[in-house]
Amino acid sequence: MKKLLLLAYLCFVSCAVFALSTLGNAGGTTAAATICLPGTKVNIAEFTIAQTVANGTLNSVIFTTTGTYAATDLTDFKLYANTTNNFATAVQIGTTITTTLGPGTHTFAGLAIPLISGQTGYAWITADLP
Repeated sequence: MKKLLLLAYLCFVSCAVFALSTLGNAGGTTAAATICLPGTKVNIAEFTIAQTVANGTLNSVIFTTTGTYAATDLTDFKLYANTTNNFATAVQIGTTITTTLGPGTHTFAGLAIPLISGQTGYAWITADLP
């Protein structure tokens, strides 16, 4: 049995002076788990971004996976976002990660997603498994 553990952190670049973003958990901790194959859009992490003080921009999401899985156990990683806590209606943002899928650090770069002061965004990192 192979397990996948995910640690996520985000990189923010503000568009306004003193923009502040608060990273939260959208629906509980995603624990290491054994995932049955095949699987499409398997949720491996979820988080919220509460933007306060001023508008900002989400430029990248960097996350780290660990566990006993191999790169060949995955097809890709994808990032989804929504303005409500509803994964079913979330849309993919950023580019699908299809290389270097094994345990380690992975980055969704070049996002340029506006973060509006006073609003909370919801995000999910998924994996497709052959």
